[in-house]
Amino acid sequence: MTKGPVPKKAIEAALPVARARGFVILCERHRGSIASFVIAGPGGTAIIYVGRTRLLNNLPGDIEAQFGYGMAGLRRVPPAPGRSCELWACDYYGNLRFFRVVGTGVVEIDMNGNVLEPVTGNGKNPSRSPSGEIPVPSHDGEEVPG
Repeated sequence: MTKGPVPKKAIEAALPVARARGFVILCERHRGSIASFVIAGPGGTAIIYVGRTRLLNNLPGDIEAQFGYGMAGLRRVPPAPGRSCELWACDYYGNLRFFRVVGTGVVEIDMNGNVLEPVTGNGKNPSRSPSGEIPVPSHDGEEVPG
């Protein structure tokens, strides 16, 4: 838990998504806590840290850096089959992005916990490209690999 108020609005925005994934167990946020809630689903358990950000559209590594304390807490959870530690970032408009802790980094996931394709490009022009190439706009308005 970081210094400052509990991100109540972010948790409220995240709860409908969490309930769609399984049974939700709310955790009390206080000094030393690492989770906003736990989701017990048919495929396993997810430990979720919800945080509020103004920079929701940054690359995953930048989002990870914004939530250093929360990420450090999630990394302390012992890994186990069927257990997922996740960061859910919420902007001030209620939009959410989801990330799973893997080793020393994070991967972006969708609202159901499925891993998304990696983001390429830079912070001002990120894109999802299966080939790893950054799409470049063509003159006819369609994107073509660069």
